[in-house]
Amino acid sequence: MSPKYSTILSKAILTLTGVALASFGATLSARPRLQTGPDAEMSYDGLHLVDKAVMDMTWVKPDLDLAGYTQIMLVGAGMAFTPVDNAGQRYWPGRSNDTEFPISDESKLRLREEVGEVFRDELSELERYEVVDQPGRGVLMLVGSLIDIVSSVPPANACVGRCDFYLTSVGGATLVLELRDSMSDEVLVRAVDRRAAESNGWPIEANTVMVWSEVRRLARTWGRIIRGRLDDLESVDDLR
Repeated sequence: MSPKYSTILSKAILTLTGVALASFGATLSARPRLQTGPDAEMSYDGLHLVDKAVMDMTWVKPDLDLAGYTQIMLVGAGMAFTPVDNAGQRYWPGRSNDTEFPISDESKLRLREEVGEVFRDELSELERYEVVDQPGRGVLMLVGSLIDIVSSVPPANACVGRCDFYLTSVGGATLVLELRDSMSDEVLVRAVDRRAAESNGWPIEANTVMVWSEVRRLARTWGRIIRGRLDDLESVDDLR
């Protein structure tokens, strides 16, 4: 094994070990807790911030009670892509400093399809709720959108010269979720979470298969988090 490869491998192992230890530590210490009292941080519509939530920021109605809900309706609120100022420019590997790239209309359409399919697949496994497609009494509405979507993969038609890319992240997005009463449209829970579609620090060749595999992996991570919290959360007492 060459010294250069050995160094790269050692750094990758250290990175993966650090990620594993951080995740384990977070599992031990992270217990969601609802802010209460006069100093509680609240949203504009009266939801209270939850400390140590799984997602970056979560707000919950202070008297939340989901015991009367047995069904859930999934509603997509669309996607928003971050504009980039290098659209149409040529990309020179090793000489260009661009880290965000335009996403083609074809890829935007595929992203909607891939993420939607993974979310539906994961949430169909909910234990506490039956997934339905109409509002009604006892029906929650889960409204989700992806915003600030960026790509770290240069378009193939913009690359000059040999273009073999090895990336640890193919892009990122912010997930915005709202759990509402389907009849009144009242927001009961709101969560915001930004994550990257990444390979845990190990550089992987950015071919089409790898890119969409990482996108699906990120969507599945979000889907499993959402499913777990929906199955576990019944009232605000679960956050005290």
